[in-house]
Amino acid sequence: MSSARKYGISGIGMIIVGALLWQFTGDIETPVITLQKVGRILVVVGAIELVYAIYLGMRGEKAHAGPEATTDASGPPPTDR
Repeated sequence: MSSARKYGISGIGMIIVGALLWQFTGDIETPVITLQKVGRILVVVGAIELVYAIYLGMRGEKAHAGPEATTDASGPPPTDR
């Protein structure tokens, strides 16, 4: 599995869990930080991770192909010296 796909799945999972915490834990009190705030943070971090996964997916083929893959194979013929 590619790293872009891993980041994408992780980001979507964080967004889902964060949204559930944000919406359904308003009446639960914890000593330090509320679960709603944790949910908001998870949604934001998951969105950032999802954007990074999209970025990796967009540039993935060019980044892994190497420099020789960016040149045109039908370029100028080799010269004999």
